[in-house]
Formats: sequence, structure tokens, C-alpha cells
Amino acid sequence: MQATALDKKQKTLFRNTNFMLLFLGGLVSRIGNGIHYIGLVWYILELKGSGFAVGMVLMLSTLPGVILGPFSGVLVDRYNRKKIIVWMDIVRGLITLLMGLMVLSQAMNYTYLILGTVLLGVCGTLFNPAVSASIPNIVEDQHLTKANSFEHMSMNLTGVIGPAFGGILLAIYGVAGVFIINGLSFLLSAFSEAFIKFPPRKIAQNGGKADLLREMKEGAIFIYHNKALFHLMFACLFANFLYSGTFVVGMPLIAKKFLDASAQEFGMMQAAWPVGAALGGLLISVLSEFKKIFKVFTISLSIQTIFFFMIGIVALPLLISQLGITRAMILIIGLLVLGGVCNAFVNIPILVVFQRMIPDDKRGRIFALTGTISQGLVPISIGLAGLISEIIIPAYLFIFGGIGMVFIMFNLVQKKEARAV
Repeated sequence: MQATALDKKQKTLFRNTNFMLLFLGGLVSRIGNGIHYIGLVWYILELKGSGFAVGMVLMLSTLPGVILGPFSGVLVDRYNRKKIIVWMDIVRGLITLLMGLMVLSQAMNYTYLILGTVLLGVCGTLFNPAVSASIPNIVEDQHLTKANSFEHMSMNLTGVIGPAFGGILLAIYGVAGVFIINGLSFLLSAFSEAFIKFPPRKIAQNGGKADLLREMKEGAIFIYHNKALFHLMFACLFANFLYSGTFVVGMPLIAKKFLDASAQEFGMMQAAWPVGAALGGLLISVLSEFKKIFKVFTISLSIQTIFFFMIGIVALPLLISQLGITRAMILIIGLLVLGGVCNAFVNIPILVVFQRMIPDDKRGRIFALTGTISQGLVPISIGLAGLISEIIIPAYLFIFGGIGMVFIMFNLVQKKEARAV
């Protein structure tokens, strides 16, 4: 159900009180998450002094999304989404406040830290598909692209702002203060979301385990039989597979081994892509609604692939020696920003397509299923990139990734169902 009846008089997205409450609540909690991440990593290093310990906690934080994702999607479709959104933020706020108080009282240890992090991951596994599935319920169809562009911009900007604030707050208030601030941000977000008015929607009667499995299967079957949706999701998932490992493994190696980057310079390189993506989201928010979404998607993905490939070329040792380290670094940062801008024009239009194509009663489970597959592919991508980087220089990860994207694009444009989007 679209929000037309509920928001009939709303002429612009900024006058949509329900969306603005959801957006502002998410903005606050995402900044809190970024602050929390810095405190979490710092505290693990204080406790264990081990990069492996950090990696273990971060890996475990992703497991709820991989294991519980399909189940969470069914629950999002079965139950009141507003209650899920509000309660998950309340629970996350209480968990994080408790973690902060335990650090303050020196009762925290590595086991409790893992438990708290996993519980936060479980809450996020329910919260995220509930938000994605709810946006079409509170936003008019003609505002859907702008709404998603603001969400995309928020996610990317807070990914830069949150850690930056986290470092400052960590120095002032310590780890306990950082955790408490994050807990308060979740509670503030929940307070904002409690005032959202969702239109009534028909919710299926709750069933048992057999019904739960059947509903999960229905989501997968719907994707398979909707060929346009299937081909587009396939392209997005494999693009994410190629990109994630290359960025996580390749970029730090290029920065450290070949560009001799300082911590500040590496931070700039890490921030470049999300800054570009936020700029792209801002640009989309002021443009008119896209009429030919497949064309926008394929052109943007093609240009993004070119920038991705060019990063690999610039990062080749021979070219670095010709350009000089400073020029090569500036050029790579510029390419990352431009690639991030293109990424917004890839992700936002395709998300709008998914929200429009998927019926409301199946939207939660399909978004959750897609997120589960995507998250499940990321560790494999990182592992493969790590193995390959032991054999070849990291610049080739970008070059081969760009070539792989060409094959994905070539396959996609052959599908007439996808071209009709």
C-alpha cells in the first residue's frame, strides 16, 4: 500500500512528517553507530591488543544478518512494522547503555562485549528490513526516489561523520561515554519513530514453524518467477561481491605498501567513496523522477566500473613511480569520490524499482533475503581477495574486478525483462 491516502495533501517530501521522523531518527542512530564502532574497536584493542580479536567481534556482529535474515523478513511482513522499528531501537539503546555502564564499573569483559555486539546485530537484522519495507507505506510514489536518496545520503554521510565524532568523543569521555552516547541516540531515535503514523495494512495471521518456512520459500519463489527482479538482483549481488573484497583488502594494501599513506591520508581514502555517494544522493534528491530506470542504472554502473578499473591502473607501481605518490593518491581519491557519486545513481533507482515491484505483504522477507545473500557473499569475497592479494599486487584486484563487472553488465543487458524496467 502506498501512502497516497495518508499523505494526500503533502506536496513535497519535506512536508511528509512521517518520513521526516523516520529519517531524522535513523540519522541520529546511525551517527551513534559510527561513534560506537570507534569505541568498540578501541576497547577491544585495550582488552586484547589483538587485530584478530577485533576481527572476531566484527565478524560475529554480521552473523545474525546472515543466519536470521530470512526469518526476520517474514516477521517484518507478519507483524506491525512500526512496533518492530521502535522496539528494536529501544532494545538497542538499553543494551548499549548497559555496555557503557559495565565499562564504567569495570564489569565488562571480552565475552560480554561479544554478547552485546551479537544482540545488537540481531536487533539490526529486524530493524533494517522493517525500515526498507516501510518507506513505500509512508511516502507517496512520486517522492519514493527522493526518499531513498535521502536515506542513501544519510547512510554514507553518517559513515564518515560518526567515526570522526567518535574519535573526538572517545578522547573526551572515554569508551564508557561513547557507549552511553550511542545508547541515548537509539532511545532518541525510538522517541522520534514513535510519532510516525503508518497507514493500516493487512497483516497475515500468525502461523507456526511450517508457515514460517513456507513464507520464506514464497519470497524466494517470487524473486525467481519475476524475471526482471531476478536479473537485477543477480547483477547487484555479484557487483557487491566484486566490490566488497577489493575495497576491504585492496585499498588498505595500496595505501600502506604502495602509497606509504599516513593514518590521516588513509582515512581520507576510506572516506572518499561514501562522501561521493552522499553527494550523489543529494544530486538525485533535486533531480526529477527517473523515467527510464534501467538506462540510468546501466549507464551509472558502466561509468562506475570505468572509475573502478582506473583506480587499479593508477595504483600500478609503474604508474605510481611516474606520477609520484602525492599525485597518485590525489587521483585515486578523486576517482573514489566520482565512483561513489555513480554508486548513488546505481543503488537508489534500483531500490525504488524493488520497492515498487515487490508487493507490500512480501517486501520485508524479500529485502531480508537479499540482505542475507549479500552479507553472506561479503566474507567469501574478502577471503578470496585476501588469498589473491598474496599472489598478485592489489592494483590487479581493481582491474580484474572491473573486467568482471563488464561481463555482469553484458549479461544483464541481454535480458529483455530487465530492460523493460
